[in-house]
Amino acid sequence: MNTKASKKEQDSSKAGNSGKNAVTSGQTPKLENLTYLYRNEMPLAVWNIGGVFRWEKLCHALLGVAQLTRSPQVPRLPEFSGCPPCIWGLEAYRFDPLMAPGKIKDTIEKFAKERSGVFLYFDNPYLRESDMQDLMGNHMIQLLTENNPYRLNGVYVASHLLAKQLKSRYPGLRLRLAFNYHCQQQERTAAYYNELAVRWDRIAIDPRDSIKPELMAELKDKKKFEITVNDLDYSDNEYRMRDLELLSSIRREPLNVYYLSEREKLLKKMGINKPDVPDGRRCLSLSLVEVKTLYDMGFRNFRIQAESLSNELTLAHFAVKQMLSSDPGTENKLAVLMTTLLIHREPSAAELPTGMSKYIIRKFE
Repeated sequence: MNTKASKKEQDSSKAGNSGKNAVTSGQTPKLENLTYLYRNEMPLAVWNIGGVFRWEKLCHALLGVAQLTRSPQVPRLPEFSGCPPCIWGLEAYRFDPLMAPGKIKDTIEKFAKERSGVFLYFDNPYLRESDMQDLMGNHMIQLLTENNPYRLNGVYVASHLLAKQLKSRYPGLRLRLAFNYHCQQQERTAAYYNELAVRWDRIAIDPRDSIKPELMAELKDKKKFEITVNDLDYSDNEYRMRDLELLSSIRREPLNVYYLSEREKLLKKMGINKPDVPDGRRCLSLSLVEVKTLYDMGFRNFRIQAESLSNELTLAHFAVKQMLSSDPGTENKLAVLMTTLLIHREPSAAELPTGMSKYIIRKFE
């Protein structure tokens, strides 16, 4: 018995020393292959994630997760989009201060180093001719084009005036139509979308149409269209266009109390802060089954928007839900990834006496 015990102790000692030698030898430990965590049922999906320039740390962490989990069958890293404060973009919450051009440039360069595209998201559909000379917007375009070594950067627009100007001045720029481009279109038929596809490289579908299977099936070149998977509005919101009009007016005249009070009244009518979904209505956020169905129909471009989200926790939730696997047995790894993602958040703007105190809670008013 003593001999056997002694032999076991010797074997254990050898194993321990072997492990120590591996550590002290400077060898890089082999990382676990995490490709099984990627949503490989949609290998050709191209993802665009909003929130850059606001939640840059989280976006960069999401890029890292994609790099760790995607398999060789997934050809593209996700792109990122967002808009620093300027008149060409809207803001549903309190306005952020103007961003220094140096910070905008640093952000673009950071993603370029990882070979991931950055798209400026100009979603204001109510621009005027005089707005085309906006110094901030034009300078951001210049920064975007000057820091584009792999030709991956581009712009989303919601205004036909801005689209016309950028198409003329930057013929090689990747230009896409944001879904707000369609807000004034009364009848968004398949013929309407197919006509746009002849003239544009990519068209974001109005989220109210993504839930219409018959219309989506009639779109011809499906790889030219983009599906927003997490729009939080209701399908029958009669105030959607009025809300965009007020946001544009507030962007132009941020201290005009009339527009601020009108939007406060509108938000109450919309019931924007109520957590429940009334009977007979549905949220435009798509389920995993709905997204997979659209993929099977031939659609390849999907976007996780951040414009209507009040904090980065929600963005991380949608990104993990839509881009990573939900197979049984992956829950523990996804929980670790989610926790790691939420470490990469911006400093909180206000301390609240709750467990959410470290998150930025954005306000409508």
